Amino acid sequence: MDTYWNSIVYSGETLVRSLGQPKSDLVNAGCSEKSLIDIKAFLAKSNGNCAIACDPNDSPNARPVVETVRAANAYISTMWNKTDDLHP
Repeated sequence: MDTYWNSIVYSGETLVRSLGQPKSDLVNAGCSEKSLIDIKAFLAKSNGNCAIACDPNDSPNARPVVETVRAANAYISTMWNKTDDLHP
């Protein structure tokens, strides 16, 4: 991992610790389909009581992720990739 990603991981870990909540890692290995499947499973497990930071592989992949999280009344922040009309 480089310094950029280390700082993102550290920030996420610090946030969940400060809230007294557990952190879950969903590693997609560059597969957009796996990412969406894992996020759907995580939302079901948490009953939507969660916040997700996601790095979609490319802009078109951000939309289904964001819409899925919104439908579960959960929170999401995307990094790097999103379409211009999508404001998560």
